[in-house]
Amino acid sequence: MNHSWAKWVTKRRSALVDKNTNTSVEELQARITELSVDTDGLKQSENVESAAQHRLNAILDPVARLPLELSSEIFFHCIPPRPKPGSRAAPMLLLNVCSAWSDIALSTPMLWATIHLDFPGTKILSVWLERARHCALSISLRKSLDDGVAAVLRQYAKQLKHFESYEQKPNVNSLTSLPCLETLTFGSPLEATSFSSLDYVSLEYILGLLRLTPKLEKCTFLSIFIKVDLGDHKKQTFPNLRVLEFGVAGLENPGGGDNILHHITLPALETLAVRLRDLSDSHFSLFLKRSSPPLRKLVLSGGVKGLQFIRLGEWLRLLPSLVDLEFYTVQSVFIDDLFSALADSSPQLLPNLQSLKIYHHLPTPFSYQKLLRLLSARTQLVCFHLKGFSGYEPRPHADVRDRLRQLVADGIEIYIGSRTQNYISPM
Repeated sequence: MNHSWAKWVTKRRSALVDKNTNTSVEELQARITELSVDTDGLKQSENVESAAQHRLNAILDPVARLPLELSSEIFFHCIPPRPKPGSRAAPMLLLNVCSAWSDIALSTPMLWATIHLDFPGTKILSVWLERARHCALSISLRKSLDDGVAAVLRQYAKQLKHFESYEQKPNVNSLTSLPCLETLTFGSPLEATSFSSLDYVSLEYILGLLRLTPKLEKCTFLSIFIKVDLGDHKKQTFPNLRVLEFGVAGLENPGGGDNILHHITLPALETLAVRLRDLSDSHFSLFLKRSSPPLRKLVLSGGVKGLQFIRLGEWLRLLPSLVDLEFYTVQSVFIDDLFSALADSSPQLLPNLQSLKIYHHLPTPFSYQKLLRLLSARTQLVCFHLKGFSGYEPRPHADVRDRLRQLVADGIEIYIGSRTQNYISPM
C-alpha cells in the first residue's frame, strides 16, 4: 500500500510540472513579491503605530503633562542623598524610562548638582557636573581623587558648596581655592578599629585645607590625628567656622585634632567635638578665652580620663551659652563634683544647659542623690544620659528608679544603664 501511494505522488508531480511549470513559477514569484510588499507595509504600519503610541503615552503621562517646574520637583524627590553614577538609580535611571522623562531630567540642573564617586571617573564627573550647569554643587569622593578628577574640581571650584573627601592622604595641592565652600568632610577611606589605626596628618596640611575655604562653616575630620612639629606656628583665625568636629569612623566617640586648637582662633564656633588627648588643660582654656565662641554644643572624649573638676569647671565657666554637653570617657572621676556644681551654682554655671550626656567605659561610682538634686534644680534640662559600656554599671534602688521615672513622666528624657539596657525604663 505504501508503494502504491509513492507511485501516485510521483506521477502527480510529474503531471503538474509537465503541464504548468512556467505558470506555477510565475505565480509563485508574484505571490512572493506580494507577500514582501505586505511585510514592508506591516513593518511600516508597526512603526507608525509605535510612534503614535509613544505620542499618546506622552500626552497621557501625568508627569509629562505637568509644568516643567512641578515635574522637576517630583524628579528631585527621587534623588537619593548620595547619588552614584549608574543606570539603576536616579537621576540616570530617569533617562531610560522614555524620551519625555529624559528631556525633563536633562532640563533639570538640580538633579545633577550632587554626586558620590567611589572610583576615578574624570569623564563621568565632567558630564554630570556639566548637566548641573550653574547650580551649587555637593561632591563626595571615596578613593577617587586623581589628577583628572582634581582638574574637574578646579573647573567647578566656584560652584562647590559641600565637599567630602575620603582619601588615603590626598594631596591638598591638587585642589585650588574653594571660595564658596560651606561644609567640608575629610578623612580616611577606611574604618578605624582603634586609635592606633588612624591616619596622622600634619598641622600644615590641615591649615592648608582651611585656608582654601574662606567661607567654610562646618568642618568634620574623620579617623585622623593631627601631628604638630616643634616649630613655632602663628595662630590663624577662621571667622566663619561654626562647627568643628573630629570623629572616628567605626568607633563610637570623637577623636583626634586636639593640638590644632592651640594654633587657631574660632570666634564664631557653635559646635566643637574633640578628643583631649595631647592638648594641655591650659591650652584649651587659652583657646576658649582667645576665641570667646558662642559655643552651644561641646563634645569631649578620651583625654578626660584623669580630668579633675577644678579644671573642667574652669572651662565650663567660659561657656555660658552652652546648651548641649557630652563626655566620652574611660572613667568619669569628676561626675559627682559636676552634679553638685550644676545643682548648687544654678544659674551661674551653664545657665542654658538643656542636655547632659556622659558615656564611660569603666564602672563609674556616683551618688544618685546628687543626680536627683541636679535634675530637680535644673528644670530646663530636657535630656540626661549616663551610659556605661563595661556591663557592670550600678543599678539604682527601687525608690530612686521611681523618682527618676516620675521625672520621665514630667517630660525629661533619661537613660541610665548599660549599652543595651536603660535601667529607668519600665519592666
